Amino acid sequence: MESQADFISPSTPDVENERLELARAQQDVIVDVFRTFRGGDTVAIRSALVAEFEARGLRAPAEPWIDAVAFDTSEDRLYIVAPGLEIPADVQGEVGISDDPAPSDSSS
Repeated sequence: MESQADFISPSTPDVENERLELARAQQDVIVDVFRTFRGGDTVAIRSALVAEFEARGLRAPAEPWIDAVAFDTSEDRLYIVAPGLEIPADVQGEVGISDDPAPSDSSS
């Protein structure tokens, strides 16, 4: 009979660290492309994203993901891969992201 110890959890610390590192790498690509191409043509943004992933030795995500990021960038919006990832302060200010919690309503 097999015990629980015979099965490897798909959510081990190593797997979680790999996911986090991939998300950080993807966010870095997005930030760099955003800085150069924000508000631009989606076709050019899409090409820049794919080229930047390749240049960094990363496999480009699926086409619908690339299309979503390219669309957001063309609309001057920064695509956020996952909550809690560090976004450079200069970009935060440009897109209105704040690390501060929402102000509380003290009038009640």
